[in-house]
Amino acid sequence: MMERFRHHSGECVVVDGAKIYYEQTEERDGLPVVFLHGGLGSIEDFLPMIDRMSESFRCIGIDSRGHGKSTLGDGVLNYERLMRDVEAVLSHLCVTACNVVGFSDGGIVGYRLAIDRPGLVKKLVTIGSDWNPPVGKVREIYAGLTAASWGEMFPESVALYERLNPDADFSRLVGEIVSMWLDESDAGYPKARIKSIACRTLFIRGDQDFLVPRSVLGEIDEMLPGAHVFNIPFTGHAAVHEQGEMVGVVIEKFLSE
Repeated sequence: MMERFRHHSGECVVVDGAKIYYEQTEERDGLPVVFLHGGLGSIEDFLPMIDRMSESFRCIGIDSRGHGKSTLGDGVLNYERLMRDVEAVLSHLCVTACNVVGFSDGGIVGYRLAIDRPGLVKKLVTIGSDWNPPVGKVREIYAGLTAASWGEMFPESVALYERLNPDADFSRLVGEIVSMWLDESDAGYPKARIKSIACRTLFIRGDQDFLVPRSVLGEIDEMLPGAHVFNIPFTGHAAVHEQGEMVGVVIEKFLSE
């Protein structure tokens, strides 16, 4: 069986001084599905579902700037810049319409894509992705994060990064990520702009996700009337890992309708 999204078969596109790595699976009928991973992760975030999804869809996985096999380049990291990187990869691949699946930070990039490029994104799935800057305890957690503390909590992710990244500098990456997470400028979270999303949207959240408060479920109807919501019990922020098979089934149904 082909090893999908394991950093064996991809290529890079140079964007603003950074090499952005991507992989894609076999051609299928219908629109391709673009997978955007979470902060300090990589396309391997989607391993629990990619074999299933690739049987029905052409899947394109993109390592965010500084993550996986993508280099960080120069300048400030923010969600707008990550969105521009995705646009550059899709332009390189001559993709003019697609569906997007984004986990955590990838979902925030997905919101921005759906807002700024409505003709490009036909369906959007976000998993554990808030559209507002963090407040309260969550903001304190983000502000206090260091490369050392992340390494203590998730040593496997640091080891994978060190193995994959051609310009590995985890301390610098964490510093850039924390700044992005705390960014309240227009280059950051879309905030109330998500009201302008016109494509069909599926919002997935683990019921025990303390990073994305349960209160957002009540805001969905107001902010995105008609959006589908899948709140998964007994699951935290990383629903794509904890319940990958279940999440994959639901996404496949949504995209196939």
